[in-house]
Amino acid sequence: MKVRNLILALAASAAMVAPALALPVVAWVPPYFISTCKNSLQASWSYNGKSYGMKDGLTLLNLQFWSPTNSGALTRAYGSNSPSNSDIDWFVKWGHDNGIKVLLCIFNPPESGDKWNWAAAKAAFKNNRTGFIKQILSEIDQRNLDGADIDFECNESNCNSDKNDYVAFMRALRDSLDRRGKTLTYASFANQYNGPNWDWWNDLDGLVDAYATMGYDWSSYNKDYQTQVNHAPTPRKMMIGMPSYSSWQGAGVLRQLQWVTENGNVGVAIWDATLRHWDTQAETDWMSGQVWYVLSQIKKNGDNGPYKITANASHGSVSLNPSKAEYAKNEQVVATAVPDAGWFFAGWSAAAGDTARTKTLTMTSDVALEPVFAPEGELVKNGNFANAENWNLTVHSGAAAEGSVSGGRYELEIENGGADTWRVGLAQTGIVLAAGKTYTLEFRASASEPVTVNAGVGQSSGDYGTYVLEATSLTSSAKKFSYTFVASETNANARVLFDCGNVSPTTISISDVSLKLGEGTGPDPEEEPSTVARIAARATWSLSLSGAELSLSGVRGEAELYDLRGRRALTALPEGGRATFDLSALPRGNYVVRADGISRTVSRR
Repeated sequence: MKVRNLILALAASAAMVAPALALPVVAWVPPYFISTCKNSLQASWSYNGKSYGMKDGLTLLNLQFWSPTNSGALTRAYGSNSPSNSDIDWFVKWGHDNGIKVLLCIFNPPESGDKWNWAAAKAAFKNNRTGFIKQILSEIDQRNLDGADIDFECNESNCNSDKNDYVAFMRALRDSLDRRGKTLTYASFANQYNGPNWDWWNDLDGLVDAYATMGYDWSSYNKDYQTQVNHAPTPRKMMIGMPSYSSWQGAGVLRQLQWVTENGNVGVAIWDATLRHWDTQAETDWMSGQVWYVLSQIKKNGDNGPYKITANASHGSVSLNPSKAEYAKNEQVVATAVPDAGWFFAGWSAAAGDTARTKTLTMTSDVALEPVFAPEGELVKNGNFANAENWNLTVHSGAAAEGSVSGGRYELEIENGGADTWRVGLAQTGIVLAAGKTYTLEFRASASEPVTVNAGVGQSSGDYGTYVLEATSLTSSAKKFSYTFVASETNANARVLFDCGNVSPTTISISDVSLKLGEGTGPDPEEEPSTVARIAARATWSLSLSGAELSLSGVRGEAELYDLRGRRALTALPEGGRATFDLSALPRGNYVVRADGISRTVSRR
C-alpha cells in the first residue's frame, strides 16, 4: 500500500508541478558496457497504457570514450579495447533519430587505485591547450557529434590552484564550439572539495550549456540536493547526479525524481546508461515506464512566460517592434539592428551565418541579442607604427626574437625562428569582419636576408583558422603586398597576423599595414555552398567541392593545397585547365588552395 500511495503521489505531483524551463537530462555511455547501453537505449516500458524509454526522457547522451594522455594528446579510452567508429556512429544515429544531442565525453581515468589522473588532465587543458582543443574539434567534426562534455575530475588536495587554467581552457573551447553551433557541458563534484567544485561554478557558468553535479553519495538527498541548488549561479543548467541503482540516500528512484519535479529548476544526470547496478549489473528501478514518463515531463515542459529581450550592442542598437518590457509566450517580435554612423551591420553574435539585419522572434524563453557592427573605413589601428600600441609580439618555446618600432616600421629581430612559422608572430586582434564582405590586406615588408613568412587574417582564438594566409617572400628591398579575400563568417575579434618563425636569423621590417573593405560585397553567404567556406575576389578560376573531390577549373599553372600552418598537403597539375584534389585522406578542417597567384580557403567537412 505504501508503494502504491507513493506512485499515486508522484503521478499527481508530475501532473501539477511543471519545471520552470525545459531542463537537461543526461546519461553516460561507459566504454566497457557498449552492448548493455545499446539494449537499454532501445528498451521501453509500459506506463498508463503507453510505452516510455530513454528516448523520451534524455536531452543529452555523453559517450565517455576519450581520455587525455600524459603528454596532453586526446586518445580513445582503453586503447585497443576502446569503442569502434561504428559503435560511435551507432550512438550518434540513435541520438539524432530521437532528437537527442550526443556529446564527446573526455575523462581522466585513474592509472592505478582510485586517484584520478589529474596530471594528464592538466597536460591537456593547461600545457597543450590549443593542440588539445584542435583534436577535440577534429573528433567532433569527423564523427558528427553535437559537442563536448569535459569530465576531468581531481581528488587531490590542491585542485583549486588549477581553476584559472581550467576556466581558460573551457573559455577557448566554448569559443570554438560556438563557431560550430555545438554544445559544451562538464561534470563537477557537488561540494567545495576536490575539483571542479562549487567554488568553480560562477567562473564556468557563462561558458557552458549545462553541468552535472555528482553528489549522490551524500547523506540526505532532499537536504544535499537543495544545498547544490543554493550554490548554483543558474540552477537550470544544473543536472543533479543520480546513480543507476534502485535506492540511495534512503530513497528510491521515484522519490528522488519527485524532488526534482517539485523543485522544478534543475535537471538530472544518470550514471550510467546501462540502467543497471554497475557492480553487479543487476536490473534496477530505472527500468520503468513511469520513471521515463516523469523524466519526459522534466525534459519537455516549459513555462508560460512572460519573457524578456535584452540587447548588448557596441556602435549601434537594436529596435524592437513591439517594444515592451515583457512578452507573452509565442508572441512574435521583430528585431532590427541599427548601426551608428560610419558602421554597418555585420551579423548576430553566436548565430553563424545569420546576416539578416531584421529577424522575427517567436518568444518561448528569454532572449539575449548581440548584434555585431563593423567599421566602414580602416580596420587596422596604428598601421603606420607611430609606436607599438595595438600590436602584440609572441615568441613561443624554441624561438628567440625581439621587436621594436623605428621610423614608422616594426623591426623584428629574429635570432632563432624555431621549428614552425607560428613560433614567432606579430598580430593585431580586435578586427571586426562581416560575413560575405570582400577585404583587402596591404602592407610593405622587407628582410635583411631572403625569407618567407606567412601573412594574413584569421581567428584570434579557438582553432585559429584563417580567412587568408599567404606565403610571402621577403628580400632586402621593401615591397608592397596586397591580398584580397572574402570573410566566411562574422567575427568581432579577428586578427591581422604575420607568422615569421621557422626562418634563419634575420631582421624583418613591416610597415603601412592596412585592412579595408574591397570592391563589392562578395557572394551572398546564404547562397554559398555549405562545403565551400570562402571564395576570393578577382579570381580567374572557379572552384567546386563535391564530397571529398575538390576541383579547380580555368587553372593555368600548378595548384597547391596547404594546411593552416602553411604546410603543403597536396599538389595538382592542370589537364585541360582543370586540376583535381582528392581530400579523402586528409583530416577534416580548413585548407588553403593556391593557383595562379590566387588563394581560396575551403572546408573539408
